[in-house]
Amino acid sequence: SNTLDDYEEGTWTGTLTGAGAAPNSAQTASGNYTKVGRLCTVSVAFSDKDTTGASGGLQVTGLPFTAAHPAFGSYIAYGVANYTSGAINTTSWVNSSTTLISFYDNLDAGIWNTTGIVAGGTKYLYLSITYQTT
Repeated sequence: SNTLDDYEEGTWTGTLTGAGAAPNSAQTASGNYTKVGRLCTVSVAFSDKDTTGASGGLQVTGLPFTAAHPAFGSYIAYGVANYTSGAINTTSWVNSSTTLISFYDNLDAGIWNTTGIVAGGTKYLYLSITYQTT
């Protein structure tokens, strides 16, 4: 009863995209994951990416496992997210029954709003999130 029944480490490929339109060319990065039981922690780093052609809410697709429940994570973005003025409580988010990460800012009395993607070259996004799998 004191052993791990399910432990897995591996790599996954994340794709940086927009909810409205994808970039003109796919923007991918290899990340790592560790899964213990139903709990999965992923990380990925997008460096010097060109998001020209992308629009809509910022997303990273391709999580290695489907999420069972919503979860929040952390990230650092340079030049890729179009934050509205006053946006200080930003977070990454994976919703249940999905394999994608969205990004939100907590404005307007707690209503979660997606931030738009800023198209162009030299964009950076580093993230980590832990979520429960199905």
